[in-house]
Amino acid sequence: MPQSDTIRPLVTLDVDRISTDELVAVADWEGPAVTLTIDSSRHGVVAPDGPRRAKSLIDRARRTLEHATVDGRTIPTTTIRELVTRLLALGGDPATWRHGADGTVIVATASHTGLWHTGPVDLDRVEVTAHPRIRPLLGLTRGVGPFTIVAISLDRVRILRGDDTHLEELPLGRTPRSIGAALWFQDEERRITQHSAGSGTEVMFHGHAAGGEQADLRTRQFLSLVHTGLVEVLGERNALAQPVIVAGVAEHLADLRRITSLPDLVAVPIAGNHTLVTDRELHRRAVGILAARHGDGDVLAHRARLAGTGLTIDAIEELPAAADHGRIDRLVVEAGVERWPADGALADEIVDRVIVATLRHGGEVVEVPTGTIGGSGVSALTRW
Repeated sequence: MPQSDTIRPLVTLDVDRISTDELVAVADWEGPAVTLTIDSSRHGVVAPDGPRRAKSLIDRARRTLEHATVDGRTIPTTTIRELVTRLLALGGDPATWRHGADGTVIVATASHTGLWHTGPVDLDRVEVTAHPRIRPLLGLTRGVGPFTIVAISLDRVRILRGDDTHLEELPLGRTPRSIGAALWFQDEERRITQHSAGSGTEVMFHGHAAGGEQADLRTRQFLSLVHTGLVEVLGERNALAQPVIVAGVAEHLADLRRITSLPDLVAVPIAGNHTLVTDRELHRRAVGILAARHGDGDVLAHRARLAGTGLTIDAIEELPAAADHGRIDRLVVEAGVERWPADGALADEIVDRVIVATLRHGGEVVEVPTGTIGGSGVSALTRW
């Protein structure tokens, strides 16, 4: 496979950004509100059925509105008609789906509409609530900075550079493109040795290792050459300090960790054979790894240190009052956790309220991977 000297774009996502002040402003939109969370990775250039699927979800929203109560009151027919009209104006427009984002969030109230392109969405959802849902937009308040993926198999090596919206392939430079390209001289020497020493079906091997040991030695030599080339490529682009993620088998990451001079070789790999994974999936996994690492490291260690001091709150029913009084310094929420009725209201709405109140009082909200906290999937580190 010939090496290229040009940078090759692979993934470009049209993901929006929103400040925490803008997030709080959306939360203040007067309801009732309809929030559509849509898996749009199947729309647009991939499968141009965005308007059709959006209209199906909007019809679901209309039926939900007709039977819903908000703050104990049914929703007037005129309000339902206005909400459906606003949703159709966005969701039914083919231009809405001509983008590269994995998710789409559409929010409509009687006086406001909003549309945001987001990262991956697990499920299509239709929600009718007193105020717009905030959790689907929380990830848009921050991004993942520059990173490098070194995708390694014995047959192919690639160096990919990206951030949360882009991924591109870098020229390999002197980085070997495969183990055969890296150790061709050894293979040629072995071929000559076998040819000259063999007699009939009998072949003689020379060296200190054989069989599995020989294969392990070759792999380590190959990875050492990959590492040397990678450091050179990243050094030329002033990217040595950026996170580097290994896509490949765990053993390759372990071997690289033993020899690396890279300051930030990420401990979690994109496991598996990267040659069987699309570039978009590689990008998605890398962003997920870095987003989780950014969120859970410091805050979870701090939470563990505060355990038993009275400066943490894990009971969801205690969080609204603490947030309203400005007690919460850092709110930790599990990504993608959905909880159902708690104290007469949807727990998701309670968490939304706590998020907004925490931000209003200058606190920080951190998402961590599902299953990290347990219980209600939300925890607060308090100021007093």
